[in-house]
Amino acid sequence: MLVWLVIAFLLVSAVARTQDVVGTASQECPCIDPWEGSECSSTYYDDKTCFETDDSCRLARPPFGECLARDFGASRCEAWDCIPSVNQLCERQWCYVDPNNCNRTFSDSIFFTIGLSFSYATCGFSSRSNNDNPRWAGGEIINRLNGRPLRIGFPGSEGALLLNEPGCEGDDCPRTGAYPLLMYQIFEEQGIVTETRLISNLSRTAYPTSSYTACVNDVNLGSIDLCIGPFWVTAARTQLVAFTLPLHVDDFRLIVGFEQESKGFWFRMKTPYLVFSGPLWLSLLGVMAVVAVALWWVERQSVRYPVDEGSGNLPGALMDAAMSMTTGAPVHMPVSPASRIITLGYSLFILLVLSAYTANLASTLVTTATRSYASSDFDTALDRGMRMCIIAPVAESFAQLYPKFNRNRVSEYTDGPEVLQGMDDGVCQVAILTEKKFEDSRRLIIPETPAGARRRLLKGGSASKKGAASGGG
Repeated sequence: MLVWLVIAFLLVSAVARTQDVVGTASQECPCIDPWEGSECSSTYYDDKTCFETDDSCRLARPPFGECLARDFGASRCEAWDCIPSVNQLCERQWCYVDPNNCNRTFSDSIFFTIGLSFSYATCGFSSRSNNDNPRWAGGEIINRLNGRPLRIGFPGSEGALLLNEPGCEGDDCPRTGAYPLLMYQIFEEQGIVTETRLISNLSRTAYPTSSYTACVNDVNLGSIDLCIGPFWVTAARTQLVAFTLPLHVDDFRLIVGFEQESKGFWFRMKTPYLVFSGPLWLSLLGVMAVVAVALWWVERQSVRYPVDEGSGNLPGALMDAAMSMTTGAPVHMPVSPASRIITLGYSLFILLVLSAYTANLASTLVTTATRSYASSDFDTALDRGMRMCIIAPVAESFAQLYPKFNRNRVSEYTDGPEVLQGMDDGVCQVAILTEKKFEDSRRLIIPETPAGARRRLLKGGSASKKGAASGGG
């Protein structure tokens, strides 16, 4: 961090030495007078020819034909572009510079063809174009409207991003939400008067599955100047109009169904015995037999420590070993030191076996209850030729992204709930849906989605991530 602070200090110091005051030319790129000593020093220049003029006006700048001051752009930093008929909002200063003696950003003149170069940077201003200035953009819109209001339109609702005002239903309702509120604030700041128009019947007929594409078409036809909403930038729409930069991004998910086998009586009966393999069961029986024989032999040979009748014979010892395994603890109390050692070891063995059995049984029950899904990813669904449900406007984009995407095996719908219902009705095996609709459905907060469709939304995998001009619709 200290190194970066030192570097930043050195950079600031270097700038301070060469650029003391904004509007003063840098010593590393001084302003020049390109007219001094030239054949146009006492005339004005019109593209290729110098013409005689008086002392107050020397240059005529094409294509505007303005009569410019004799010292236009020369010798000092000034807002030379502030000509009322050209740009009333200019404020950046610049001057002509010698490209061979300039260590700042400069550009070639676009108005004169005599090899002039100019620089905003030497005067301490950005060289960005004026059309990046919001005030300039607002003024341009007002000028192009030529006194009429800006005609705006809205597509269908999309959650909190775009919706009707509370208590109002219908296409002609005032709109609110993140996008309308943002645009209304911009219009107010720029002094732009608007007029809201409904999407035309012509466009709705041409694009019946998407009010968003219909609204885009109205902009293309010129009946609306601006359509406001969270639009997906699809191939069909970009052929009609231009979009703004993305304001948010929608993730698309692959929604798949699942199959769960019905577990019968005999399956439930045999499951406890499937925990261990056959050889392992035989090994356990062998260990029990060895322990029983060992205990019987040790205590049978014991004269000092008498034993009861059950443990004193081999069948009784075998029964004690088996019952100890099934109950989880020794059922026989050993009397001799040797039998106590054997019983202690056998008790530890029982503990380990029962722990492993319990863990494996739980794992087996969970594994057999796991659902099997129709497809694990989007490519697999394409390879299998599975039928898909999808929102109509993005079908063409997916077809361009995935060569295996077969439109003949795709059912197209107008909205997310219809996609989910189509999947629940068995029309398709998988569905492509935005992540927001998917998550909302999992939380059961889409009232228009039937409960049956919601039950199917148990797994989702990312199919594609596409940026939107303003989001997703």
